[in-house]
Amino acid sequence: MDENERFRHIIKNYRISFNLTQEIVEELSKLKKLKYSRIESGKQNADIQDSKDIAKIYGLENYEILNPNHKIPLKSNLPKSTQLAIKKLEQFGVNPKPHLRKIDLGKYLDELIMKGLLDQPMSAKALLGAMPTVVQNEVMESRKITDLLNRRPRNEHIAKVGKNGKEYLFQLKTKISNK
Repeated sequence: MDENERFRHIIKNYRISFNLTQEIVEELSKLKKLKYSRIESGKQNADIQDSKDIAKIYGLENYEILNPNHKIPLKSNLPKSTQLAIKKLEQFGVNPKPHLRKIDLGKYLDELIMKGLLDQPMSAKALLGAMPTVVQNEVMESRKITDLLNRRPRNEHIAKVGKNGKEYLFQLKTKISNK
């Protein structure tokens, strides 16, 4: 684990410990729009000033937040602005997602294709219904499946073969019978 990865892990743990959202941390630390999110996700590395600004919202210096053995401060020891933000979030019932794990919808879609579900015409909604409940709860919109089926590489092997009401029906090109 490199230094940036370790820092990302630490700041996410701090944020989750106090039930803060990425937006609130960004606002409190006065970082530019979406910068905290990019830092936490690994799309951007934090510089020294960023680490100082983030540490400050927890009442720490950057060397303290970077120390994995440093204990997370008590809520009562946080700066007043951070305590106020936590209180507001609690009042509104906002809870951050502790483990933002993106569902690899393409992987599940490919599994269904390999099982032969698109040997016959099928709608994106029916494909979503055939996926595990975890995926259904996360995705919730069959439009995302339609988008994947219409893009490369899947659109090279799958075609729209008609409509059922407002829903397009998809089928493997190799299974379409030429009538």
